[in-house]
Amino acid sequence: MNNISKWFDRVAEIASEWFGSIPFLLLHLIGWTVWIVTRLDINQLLLVVSLEAIFLEIFILRAANIASRRMENQNKRILNNVKGE
Repeated sequence: MNNISKWFDRVAEIASEWFGSIPFLLLHLIGWTVWIVTRLDINQLLLVVSLEAIFLEIFILRAANIASRRMENQNKRILNNVKGE
């Protein structure tokens, strides 16, 4: 695996941890509320939310792939240890 891929994997893991946090949720609730209450353009809000959803999904899927790969490697090591006994 090259350095860029390793770097992106680490960024995806860190980002996914942040996306699942309560501060992230509260920040978004406050931001959306302010946007709606101040009557800013709703179309811009929809664009921002849509783009954010796309990027969130990319990072979360990448982090899930990393976790799956790690679990698969761990299962292979365990299986090899059991076969060796």
